Amino acid sequence: MPPRELRVACPQPTCGGANDARFRFCQWCGVKRLRVQRRDLTGSVDDGAIARRRAEVFAGVEDKAHEVSKHKEMDMFGVFLETRPTESLRRTSVFDASPADVVDFLVQRDLAGTGHTIVHERTCIVGEADQGTKCDCPKRLSNSAVHAMASKLKTRFAELGGGGEWSNVSFSGNPADSALVRKYTAAIQEEQGRACCVPVTARAKALLPEQLKALVCSIRNEAYTHITSDRIKYLTALQDVAWITIAFRSLNRGAELSDLRVENTAIGPNDSCLLFQFTFTKVLRGGGANEFGVPALPNDVTCPIRAFKQYVQETSRLLAWDWDKDTRTPVFAIIGAQGIRSSVAVAPAAMNQRLQRHIAKCKAIGNHKVTLHGLRASGALDMALRGVDLKDIMLQGFWKEPKTALHYIGLLEAVVGPEFTQALQQQNTVGTAIPGTRPSWKEVLRV
Repeated sequence: MPPRELRVACPQPTCGGANDARFRFCQWCGVKRLRVQRRDLTGSVDDGAIARRRAEVFAGVEDKAHEVSKHKEMDMFGVFLETRPTESLRRTSVFDASPADVVDFLVQRDLAGTGHTIVHERTCIVGEADQGTKCDCPKRLSNSAVHAMASKLKTRFAELGGGGEWSNVSFSGNPADSALVRKYTAAIQEEQGRACCVPVTARAKALLPEQLKALVCSIRNEAYTHITSDRIKYLTALQDVAWITIAFRSLNRGAELSDLRVENTAIGPNDSCLLFQFTFTKVLRGGGANEFGVPALPNDVTCPIRAFKQYVQETSRLLAWDWDKDTRTPVFAIIGAQGIRSSVAVAPAAMNQRLQRHIAKCKAIGNHKVTLHGLRASGALDMALRGVDLKDIMLQGFWKEPKTALHYIGLLEAVVGPEFTQALQQQNTVGTAIPGTRPSWKEVLRV
């Protein structure tokens, strides 16, 4: 046998015997080895095309919001290290950073004054229930925000080659993956817990059905004031109503509605439902068509089919949008200054800003803070109040486990029903609630 460093395996699946690296015939099964000749590759390798394709593929990954956020966090950390006023604490690059530097960076971000969580001191007499009463207690970054920043740095360091937990012995590893950083995040959580700081979740930013009705009516009233004076504002408001009502009833994320194309959207027979088809979402990554629908709500001002049909009809009438021809364009496309249908979809962040403006004008909602993602919790809450089974709510929201749906709904068993507690105890009873198993369009039509 040749030395181990010169051994190669026979390519035959039924053999795999060890041979010399230069073998022509396998000494075990006798198969002839096929060798690639240099002339077989001559003229077929284009390094420029390879480089362009590689850049194109990775650019698609780097352009994602969470990737951009990780890079931004690391860039801010690098600037922090290079510009520290104390020379002994200054670092030339992030590769010279230690866990103490990561903690100092998190502290600096906390002291920058961008936080919104009021951490009441023990001597403060103002409680969370005292609305409108101000105190001098500091505003801090929430525990989840601090944990997210540390996690972004940890992931980015790992991508740069700083894998493994930090070792104080060899002074190497991932400085964001260290006992000191974890101790700091745990201390922040304990501090805010002692101060009775309640984390604001998507559920806390949700709308109740009555509030949704008030909001839709408010947006429509505003739209009708522009029906003759400014058709772009009029149609933009109708677009907002369609997005909000569909997001509320479908439990879709903003990114999913933004990526929705005309060819993947249809109105069911007799206006019974609105049908969607997704091939890729945050949780659906295996490809293939995933169909589901949103049922109509007759005699309800928040009916998503009514809102969507009005949006389609008015853009066709006033702007001559061809919904049968322009099938590759986004459903919620940006409306240009001249009414031109853009090939770029309205971004979730832009729609969230529109939602905030509408809520500020709606007196029935008041000071209640609502976000675009809060509509996802709103729809789940509404389904639970209407007595929809937990399994169906999980299918609609792409939730694999009951506890995730409960996190969004946040209702007691006495309000919703015993099936929630039973599902938590026997998770195998909802084993079919996995990504990619939304109802087919035939099932939707039977709603």
